[in-house]
Amino acid sequence: MSIDDIDSKLLEILKKDSRTPASKIADELGISRMTVKNRMKRLEDLGIIRQYTVTLGVKPLVSAAAQPRKVERVKSGIPGFDELCEGGLPKATTTLLMGPPGAGKTVFGLQFLYYGYKKYNEPGALIALQDSPEDLLTFASALGMDLDMNKIIIMSPFSPDTMIRERADFETLTINFEKAVEEAIIQVGAERVVIDPISIFLSRFEDIYTRRREIYLLNNFLRSRGCTSILIAENYNQTEYVLESYVAQNVIIMRYGIDGNHRKKELEILKMFATDHSRGLHPFWITKNGLNIEPST
Repeated sequence: MSIDDIDSKLLEILKKDSRTPASKIADELGISRMTVKNRMKRLEDLGIIRQYTVTLGVKPLVSAAAQPRKVERVKSGIPGFDELCEGGLPKATTTLLMGPPGAGKTVFGLQFLYYGYKKYNEPGALIALQDSPEDLLTFASALGMDLDMNKIIIMSPFSPDTMIRERADFETLTINFEKAVEEAIIQVGAERVVIDPISIFLSRFEDIYTRRREIYLLNNFLRSRGCTSILIAENYNQTEYVLESYVAQNVIIMRYGIDGNHRKKELEILKMFATDHSRGLHPFWITKNGLNIEPST
């Protein structure tokens, strides 16, 4: 795989000082730290970078000056949800939203973005990896949400052929994905981000180490931007937890249950950062006005 102009500039910076932190490289090149680290890994795999040590601006996780911070809340606006978690999601955290097909995950994500700008003046970005922007707009409209494209951007970084049928190289997929997320956030000044579904992107990485690294870098990037984000994950086995659930700060599960001869839908908050959240299963309904969650009793 050939190198591009950004790779060349990155290499010039490292030639001058191989200890240049990733954060400084990112500022000079106008890209994210996540992109810098992934590009360096690719150049190492290609054998272009070798036989030297680079310090990536690693800081201690805990220092003497560390102090607890106040946890701010981001209201979802979804009827019945915020009451389950002390008023909303913790600000600048990542939520993994898991569930089987038809559970209501995309509806949850759309309402999170819609109410974000409609009620709280917080722009949002939807990174669509499966449905087209046109289909998502149509779906939202059917639920009474006419999305303002000046406040919400829907970006589809890959064609279905690239993501599902073709076996594109991992480096190209990663770089294009990172660019799409970053551009979407910058374009509208997004404070809320939904990636639907993250499973399609992560499925391209076959080994667990690479999957964990990619979700870890994405999580750190979104948090560094101050975004409160929802990563939607497909989970067909409702008794198992996917790898991403160990990296995200918050995990919400939407599942099916059986009530007599009928199938009902339930929501559970599995974990949430610094939050005394509900531990129960909460029935919910999807109506023409979107998702409604039954509060705690």
